Amino acid sequence: MCSLFAAVLFSFHAVADEIVVPEEHATAVETCPEFGAGFLRVPGRNTCLRVDGSITATYTLNTTDKDLLAETTYLNDSPFIIYDTVDTAASRIKPEVETVLRFTTAAPSEYGPVVSVLKFGHLKDPETETLQVEQAFVALNGFSFGLRRSFFDFSSGVSNTNGYASNSNVLLASYGHDIGKTGRVTVSLEDNTNRRVDDGVWSLRGRHELPDLVVAASLKNSDRGYAQLAGVVTQLNSDRSTFCCGVPKDKLGWAVSAGLEYRTKFAGKHGRFILTGTYGEGTISYLGGTPFATDFVIDADGSIVPTKGFSLLAGYEHIWKENLKSHLTVSAISTRTTTRDLNWRPLSVLASTGVEYLPANGMTFGLEANYYLDQAKARYFGIEGEQSKVEFAKMKVYARRSF
Repeated sequence: MCSLFAAVLFSFHAVADEIVVPEEHATAVETCPEFGAGFLRVPGRNTCLRVDGSITATYTLNTTDKDLLAETTYLNDSPFIIYDTVDTAASRIKPEVETVLRFTTAAPSEYGPVVSVLKFGHLKDPETETLQVEQAFVALNGFSFGLRRSFFDFSSGVSNTNGYASNSNVLLASYGHDIGKTGRVTVSLEDNTNRRVDDGVWSLRGRHELPDLVVAASLKNSDRGYAQLAGVVTQLNSDRSTFCCGVPKDKLGWAVSAGLEYRTKFAGKHGRFILTGTYGEGTISYLGGTPFATDFVIDADGSIVPTKGFSLLAGYEHIWKENLKSHLTVSAISTRTTTRDLNWRPLSVLASTGVEYLPANGMTFGLEANYYLDQAKARYFGIEGEQSKVEFAKMKVYARRSF
């Protein structure tokens, strides 16, 4: 296994070293410094192109023996849940390779630069293989249209493994307006198809009429960091007809978040802190997502009851040398589903710490340890159920070749 991993890493380095631009053509390529580093002018056109990406090989050692299982159902027309710990069949060692390729174009116009981004992601492991378009959008003079990262999102941490925080690419139409030299306000209409957290029993979104409305305000300081406040309103609806009351009336779900990235120096070395917190009702995806809750439930009286919850994330990255850094991210998500007869309270915690070594430009070797805690407890008809709890750890070793 280790020899295979070493062979993959060696092949990454060897392929990259063999990519040489012939000297007679090197001077013929015109750069576009007005659009940033890495842009080259397309011959015969006024458009500039940048191609970048990465290939990451990862091996994960999983110590999981148990898993938390939760099965939603109805009992006497009231939401009910069955939960317990079960043996897991997860593989002890899991290799995977992730490839990311991004094309960015920029061209001048009378309204300002026209920027377009097309990003592909490919993930392969012994069980699955996926290829998808992760981003495809056009931006001009503050407007943005297409598939890109939600403007609600701030950060999912400084570690290789994402913490519990919103991190989604969605179809959207947005407009951002600069305020002074450091501020910006963005209003975005975003498709919520990939944001819905349903289970088909407690909840199943019905007709889709309105996109989510996201409003975000940010403040940037080139030396100190970045701060953001964001909010979202979403439509909650269901076509599920209840025995007592027919189709339930629509409700609004919402979420608010605050995030801060602060750059500092500690013991003479550079570092950065990440802090973010989110509270929401009927918006599980905006909290970071959990498999133990749904956006809402249909209660026995035929009403939509949004799930309430919050998520917190804190991270710190420390630069020991130009080619050596360490990181720590701790995050948690807690939700509560409260109907007339049920109170369901799951909690998940994830802590990730690791170190990265950069032996050469574009090459990264990393080692990371992850600790997971999942627990849940329910009360039904005023009777407290037992608490189910699972703890496990994962170790990751990875190599990334960026270009």
